Amino acid sequence: MKKRIITILLCTLFILTISGCTKDEEISKNFEPTEIDGISMAIKENSLTNEEATVIIKDTNGKGTYVYGNSFRIDKKENDSWVTPKETGKNCGFDLIAYYVNDEGILELKQNWECMYGSLDAGTYRLVKDIFLESDTPSTEINKKYISVEFTIE
Repeated sequence: MKKRIITILLCTLFILTISGCTKDEEISKNFEPTEIDGISMAIKENSLTNEEATVIIKDTNGKGTYVYGNSFRIDKKENDSWVTPKETGKNCGFDLIAYYVNDEGILELKQNWECMYGSLDAGTYRLVKDIFLESDTPSTEINKKYISVEFTIE
């Protein structure tokens, strides 16, 4: 029983370490957004509030089928560096649902960060999503890629 508890604690620590859930630290280079040819993300017009936004992902890469999920993180720009804002400490989570773009290469997802970060203060932020190729299922931290969109809360 003691070994099982230690294993669970170590696994939890490992997951928190690789998930990029640091507070007030610069974002690890491993979790930095990258440009992927044919994939872009934008905030849907009139959907941005200090607690949520709807993102529109456009995927016309034609080189593979990417899988998108509900998970994301918010980074805030401070002194020309991106940092993760302090989390609320609430028990927040994401449904593990795989989404694909439609026949026109579009996917809309409502992203609500109020549970994780509360209402965002004025500033420049980015919403970062991890994605992976369907052929890389099951996905691992090694084969994930990150896309982002910047926005400003006034």
